[in-house]
Amino acid sequence: MVIPMPILVVHVYDEFTRDPVPDASVIVYKDGRKVNSEVTGRNGTVVFRLDPGVYTVEVRGQLYFPLRKSVNVTRDMAVSFFITKRTW
Repeated sequence: MVIPMPILVVHVYDEFTRDPVPDASVIVYKDGRKVNSEVTGRNGTVVFRLDPGVYTVEVRGQLYFPLRKSVNVTRDMAVSFFITKRTW
């Protein structure tokens, strides 16, 4: 019997407008090593299939400060990132 890997859905939003952030890079690390990365679509969302475990998820947008979170993936789940726009 094959056990499917859990799905991690990452939603990326602008902290102030609450609008989805397209074209943001979402990078997934495990034990300090990059294991996957994707770029958000128009809806600010990406989807990963990951083995169960603790991951660090980093979000980077061209006009935004990067943000990292630790995520314990044990089952299908979704996390939201509210990122702050740079104001040079």
